[in-house]
Amino acid sequence: MMKPLQHSPMTESPEIAAPLKFTPDEYLRLASTLAGSALLRSIRMVHCSATLEVKDRKESSAAEGVDIRYSAVFLHEGDLLDVTTYFTFVGLSPKDETGGTVVDVQAAFALRYALTQDTPREQVHVEAFARVNGLFNAWPYWREFLQSTLTRFDIPPFPLPLLPATRAAKLALLSRESDSSSGKALQQPSVSQ
Repeated sequence: MMKPLQHSPMTESPEIAAPLKFTPDEYLRLASTLAGSALLRSIRMVHCSATLEVKDRKESSAAEGVDIRYSAVFLHEGDLLDVTTYFTFVGLSPKDETGGTVVDVQAAFALRYALTQDTPREQVHVEAFARVNGLFNAWPYWREFLQSTLTRFDIPPFPLPLLPATRAAKLALLSRESDSSSGKALQQPSVSQ
């Protein structure tokens, strides 16, 4: 298996002082306070890796399934908000009677937002926007990269679903809660949660 992505210290999120509890709808409302005054300037892939391993079916049969993880870190300075989203897909697909195919696909996307002068600057609003919109804006790029990579491995593609804003808020909130409970900004909650 591949090592987890190495996260750049430049993009680590500020410490979360006290974990605040929100519902996904409340978290989406917090994120939406910046939506009208933040402009996505750029999005680019900053990391990708993919490996394919053939395993003995007896060794890998307990691991059959799919695990998709997401995390985001951000840096807010002045009128710029930089968000890096991290995605991981690990799956086992039986290829034939003798074994299975383990695939590990990882990607990271850097997003840069320009904030207008009238943008709310409270930490909780910026954090919610970075996590929700970072995921929401990077998701189509992740979907395409994962599907094309699996196809190139001659594995039936795993179609990721479309990601409505409400689902993005739920995943972002899970990511936030995981970060604050562990004291780390880089935990990765499962997309299936």
